[in-house]
Amino acid sequence: MENNTPENLGVLRQDCRSDGDCRSGVYNFIKQDYGICASSTCTPGSVIQGISNTSFFCNQSNRWERTRSFCEPCSEDWECTARTCKDAPGCHPGDYRTSCKNGTCTEESRVNECEMQGLVRIVAKEDADMNRDGSCIVTLAQRELITVCAPCGDGTCDKDLESACNCPEDCNPFLEFPD
Repeated sequence: MENNTPENLGVLRQDCRSDGDCRSGVYNFIKQDYGICASSTCTPGSVIQGISNTSFFCNQSNRWERTRSFCEPCSEDWECTARTCKDAPGCHPGDYRTSCKNGTCTEESRVNECEMQGLVRIVAKEDADMNRDGSCIVTLAQRELITVCAPCGDGTCDKDLESACNCPEDCNPFLEFPD
């Protein structure tokens, strides 16, 4: 059994697995199942990402506080939960704007750079792998996925950008491409 008395709790930059392991009550998620303890004090407006898509902001009293969900009351944009898109290949944080409007946390969709060009944002071909049985696995590898703007959905498989895994509507996984 772990002893989580204040003198035994994690200190800044020490690996930890849960908020309760840290004196600040917050750890900053940095890799699968691990984080580093956040400092007990912070600068108002700072935001850090915890585990399980839980984020924290630093309030006016220099203390960490959980970010607020959509429709909850707020006074500053940084108090509101921002979409992280962690482990969601079709989701891109830049496509959303989170803010505090009229004292309430809100989220708005933005037109992305691909849509402005009349294209579709898809996961880069090298990040979308196919199993032997033809099923697809998106490589998440603890990083933001590389995406490309492609004419996905136009009925033609662009062999340089598209595959059965990143654009199945255009690419049949059982067809071979001539060189």
